Amino acid sequence: MNTITVGILTVSDSCFQGTAVDLSGPNLASLIRTMESCTLKIESCYNKCVPDDRHKIEDMIEFWVDELDVDLIITTGGTGFGPRDVTPEATRTVIEREAHGLTQLMLSESLKITPYASLYRGICGIRKETLIINTPGSKKASGEFLQAAIKCIPHALAVIKNINYTVKKDHELIQNEGQHGSCSHSHSKVDISRVARRHRNHDDLYPMIDYEVALKLVLENSSCKSTESIDLFDKQSRASVIGRVLAEDVRSAEPFPGFRASIKDGYAVKAGLGCGLYRVLEIAKLDQRCSYDGFGDRCSLWHFSHLETSNRKSNSSLGNSATQHVFSNECALRLGDSRIGNPIASTIRHAGCRVICASNCGDTRVVEELTTAVGRSSSRMLCRAPVGQDISDIDKGQIIAGKGDVISGIEMGLFATLNIRRVSVFKHPTIGIMSTGDELVEPWTEASVKPGCIRDSNKVTLMYLLKSKGFDAVDCGTALDSPNDVLEKMTNALSKVDVLITTGSVSMGEKDLLKKILETDFKAKIHFGRVNMKPGKPVTFATFTFEGVPKTVFALPGNPSSASVTSHVLVLPALNKLAGRQAFKPKKIQVQMNEMMFRRSFRRWWPGITFFGICIFLFWKSYKHSNLQEGNEDGWIPVRLSQNQEEYVDRRGVHVVVGHYTGDTSSDRHPPNLTEELLNTNMFDPKPLEGKDGTPVLLPPHLNAKVQQLYHINRFNLMASDRIPLNRTLPDVRKKRCRLKTIDITGLPKASVIIVFHNEAWSTLLRTVHSVINRSPSSLLQEVILVDDASTRKFLGKELDDYVAKLAVPTRVLRTGKREGLIRARLKGAKAAQGQILTFLDAHCECTIGWLENLIERVAENRKRVVCPVIDIISDDTFAYIRSFELHWGAFNWQLHFRWYTLDASELAKRRKDITQPFSTPAMAGGLFAMDKNFFFELGAYDDRMEVWGGENLEMSFRVWQCGGSVEIAPCSHVGHLFRKSSPYTFPGGVSEILFANLARVALVWMDKWKEFYFKFTPEAEKVRHRQAIRDRLQLRTQLQCHSFQWYLDNVWPQHFFPTDKRFFGRIKHRIRGECLEKPTGKGSLNQPMGPARLAHCVTSPGPVLRQMFVMDVSAFDSDVGAPLMTDESVCLDAPPREGQTAVLKVKVIACTGHARQAWTYNQQSGALRHVSSGLCLDLPQNGEEALALAACNTYPSQQWTLEPVPWK
Repeated sequence: MNTITVGILTVSDSCFQGTAVDLSGPNLASLIRTMESCTLKIESCYNKCVPDDRHKIEDMIEFWVDELDVDLIITTGGTGFGPRDVTPEATRTVIEREAHGLTQLMLSESLKITPYASLYRGICGIRKETLIINTPGSKKASGEFLQAAIKCIPHALAVIKNINYTVKKDHELIQNEGQHGSCSHSHSKVDISRVARRHRNHDDLYPMIDYEVALKLVLENSSCKSTESIDLFDKQSRASVIGRVLAEDVRSAEPFPGFRASIKDGYAVKAGLGCGLYRVLEIAKLDQRCSYDGFGDRCSLWHFSHLETSNRKSNSSLGNSATQHVFSNECALRLGDSRIGNPIASTIRHAGCRVICASNCGDTRVVEELTTAVGRSSSRMLCRAPVGQDISDIDKGQIIAGKGDVISGIEMGLFATLNIRRVSVFKHPTIGIMSTGDELVEPWTEASVKPGCIRDSNKVTLMYLLKSKGFDAVDCGTALDSPNDVLEKMTNALSKVDVLITTGSVSMGEKDLLKKILETDFKAKIHFGRVNMKPGKPVTFATFTFEGVPKTVFALPGNPSSASVTSHVLVLPALNKLAGRQAFKPKKIQVQMNEMMFRRSFRRWWPGITFFGICIFLFWKSYKHSNLQEGNEDGWIPVRLSQNQEEYVDRRGVHVVVGHYTGDTSSDRHPPNLTEELLNTNMFDPKPLEGKDGTPVLLPPHLNAKVQQLYHINRFNLMASDRIPLNRTLPDVRKKRCRLKTIDITGLPKASVIIVFHNEAWSTLLRTVHSVINRSPSSLLQEVILVDDASTRKFLGKELDDYVAKLAVPTRVLRTGKREGLIRARLKGAKAAQGQILTFLDAHCECTIGWLENLIERVAENRKRVVCPVIDIISDDTFAYIRSFELHWGAFNWQLHFRWYTLDASELAKRRKDITQPFSTPAMAGGLFAMDKNFFFELGAYDDRMEVWGGENLEMSFRVWQCGGSVEIAPCSHVGHLFRKSSPYTFPGGVSEILFANLARVALVWMDKWKEFYFKFTPEAEKVRHRQAIRDRLQLRTQLQCHSFQWYLDNVWPQHFFPTDKRFFGRIKHRIRGECLEKPTGKGSLNQPMGPARLAHCVTSPGPVLRQMFVMDVSAFDSDVGAPLMTDESVCLDAPPREGQTAVLKVKVIACTGHARQAWTYNQQSGALRHVSSGLCLDLPQNGEEALALAACNTYPSQQWTLEPVPWK
């Protein structure tokens, strides 16, 4: 178990009636999150308040367990001696087994704190696979009770759900606790008077995030904008340009050379001439024609200057001393030009260096030490002379160096040759390094080191590290462990540099001041303060505006190894991106550990300097070793052990676009160790019990190297897949009401299941086919059609044809002949289909019981319905089958990227009436759906001018809805889909080029005036909009008499967050500070970024500006009737209840729910944004907080806002 759903149920008459504020519920929700660090993640947390009514309590618990499959329910309130305290009685009615031990544990621990805990009557118990815990009603008591049980809850849930590998791991951890080997605690022997006291609430202030999330935040907040022009005629400027990145293409202002020329300093020989010693027949000069009768064939040449047989370096500027050979028209051949037929001559450079030659058949090879001089009159050929020459001419206007290229000696030589005067380069950020600590003394001085002090090695290490990477840094001094001194040194440094790197003062001790100073004195946005990595956990990254200029601060730990590691994996990527370098991400190198390694329990304080020296040595040794092994200078190594593979099952895949690659592209499609033999070998070797019932496949450690090698073929754990039988069993993941639901399949139409594949693994492809056949009623399955989109794997040829011919259901393979892409390949399958219903699946799916009949039934009732299943997750690491969350529907953001959004309150209320009923969705993911064949073609099938994939799901969704159909999700139909983090395929023109061209077609055909909104804020699509030929699709829309996009927004997706003529669209700007409200940055794969509402420097560039754009209905202007303040990704400005009567009411940006708590009004004259439900106004942060707050409305400048409109069409 990797992810759970939690329900917090507050039982209180007064809270339900609104006469009291619920403090216990939010506190319990916060406490339960502390379980996430070691064992599991919390996917979602429901919060509900009900009165002290036994039946209301019972109904809510039953609904959460039976319909929503909540894993853990915690109630607060109703456990005392009052006449309406009935929570224990209600709980006892619904549970199936009581958990006396948990109850006794909580009670005994609380009795140690207060005797009043004896008034607690609550119970704990289990209903189905849900653990239910009663806690008291007060915030303090409920928190103490939950805190007593919180360590046992993950293990209890694992036992309840029969997850054996997690249970086993938990037992090992418990047994190891006495040996200081667990993740929960270890006993310290530190003299507390010698170290700084630790503030344990630090976890809440700066939550631990994964390294990948930290790197993403760093890169998202590091952008290269400034450029400068360098005069190459100036010697000092020339010296500074090496290592800089070109900000624009450099073109040749003139052809070079100004005459037909190419090879010099060489010999002209007949092509194909073999090895041996040959006599030099003649030496020619400029404009002198000669014939070489000794060649047997006549070949005329021009010669420049004097041909010498001694080795002499070529002059690329073609001065008088250079010798040049150029073939006449019948002999001329340029490097790599395979279009010349049967050349009869070849030129060989005399310099004895490596020569790149193009052969007659077009292939290219390297010839080394081609000739050696033997006296003035002869030359020895060391190998057969290939056809070709090694220097190309340069045309006028030809790009000689492209934007993004790093300037090296080669580029400078080209610039010199062509006399380029100016080049535009990205500015390097100015960087400063500052150390902190009373104990630090300057290195390389004659002064002795006093006891308790150490020389400052960090600053030296970082400065020379950056210098080795092409960055100069200035020394910003050393600050004492004093708030005033740190603030003074930082202020002085920030006035000089763009990026400040500090070391020390970022952990959790009393003298660790940097985070507080950044927040309080510089009003910085701290993106993270703790990263799940060792060394380097306390590393901090912040951005802010100082004296009107954006600044970046990296606060690194003081430990030398931590500072070095974090510099390599976080600071350098940021600096590389700021400097405009294309390859700014650190490389990852997978390594296999031969044995388990455990962290030793060292003391926190060490005398002297021994510890620091050891850290430097160990880091240097391990870093050098790993990089020498791989020949890689900038690599870092994540180590994954097979024992922990279950922790890498990513349930967040529910947010991935199904059937569409949205991850990173990879340049190493076939790494060097993937031979053609390996790629064409079918390694399917099933083990009978592997993956049974959807359980994960855990491979032994000695196979890790092979796993990593095979991973590159398909971008998933191929070895795990190949061990799972093709007909593996899966659990029935449907809800109970779906399992009890019966469907009369008599008379239902038959379906053709269409599966497109390209170089798919044998095991995943055929497991998809077998799951379709095994779990579909035979009377409903017409055929299975496999469309091979030009696969190159040999086992996907005749071997596949022979295999599918023997299956129980008619199955055939259609082949495209050339690479067509998903869209046109699906069209091919649809045209060949014989069934009345077209059902499309991806080639790496597994269908579950009841999947097909629930889709066909809905289509049969109304042929204009397009019905999609719930898409579950198959882990790409372990192939575990993971049931996904059902209360989502598909939609899209402002840049037309498909998203899953949580249903709002009104839609949830509809679903509660009958949770088995399909519900409408504004858009479908596109990979898995069923549709009437005739309706499919009546609507125009797919847009066959879309390339490969991407955008066709939105195009189909718009067309279906706007032209008389509907799109639904059937909650009783579940299909698992293998989600990959990257794609194994190549895409002609690049992923972005294809995707934005396809989306441009969608916008141009279907979005009416909103297409201008899309193009205005998506410059990548604007670049390709005029290339789109859409006349036939516009004619189709007219012919089908389709609705407008306005109709779609009003009737299909009224909850949308797009601008309209009746909505304000623009910035929310503070009148005094001049900063803009900004939505939080998304973390991981979450579609809806949530967090505190903050101000940031106002931006204007099209892409980034969207994060500062908000939408509000104009009816809320100068009115008492409120409206939500919405922004991209369906998130709204919200003000949750305060945690105490005196606490500041912080404003957050969270998912739009339609709740009254998200309604606001705007007074245009006073500039006040009033929160309707509380009657308070939006104010600047208070008490040193970073989040905006609510305060009593007044006329103070801190509450004055301008809603600044931005044209959107």
